[in-house]
Amino acid sequence: MAGTVSGASFTVSVTVNAGCTISADLANIAFTATAGTAAAPGSVSQNASILCTNGTPYDFHMTTTNGFKMVNGANNIPYTITAAGKLMTTSVPATLSNTGTGVAQSVPFVFAIPAASWSPTNPTGVYSDTVTMNVDF
Repeated sequence: MAGTVSGASFTVSVTVNAGCTISADLANIAFTATAGTAAAPGSVSQNASILCTNGTPYDFHMTTTNGFKMVNGANNIPYTITAAGKLMTTSVPATLSNTGTGVAQSVPFVFAIPAASWSPTNPTGVYSDTVTMNVDF
């Protein structure tokens, strides 16, 4: 080889966009079947994971089909969801705000039926609601 000829230069790049996913480790929540004349069933605890791109601010909130009430026909039993110590079931649903780290962040949940919502006047049957977890980023 007798020499080198200068070649063309070029750039290699990538753009990392913000992104989030929810790993719903939550199984369907089923309170213990309980007679209406007994005390309200105990709470149920589970976790979910939120994974967001490092540095991405996000807001997590929950919505339900029946406004945080399990229904059976015209009858309903209100319930609460507490996420990371914050009550999510209010007239204006609460939001958890955080910033992604690029590593899944575990969020503990507690589902409960308040004693005031439990009554022997609740007709027998299966009561249910559908919850949707949302992450805005």
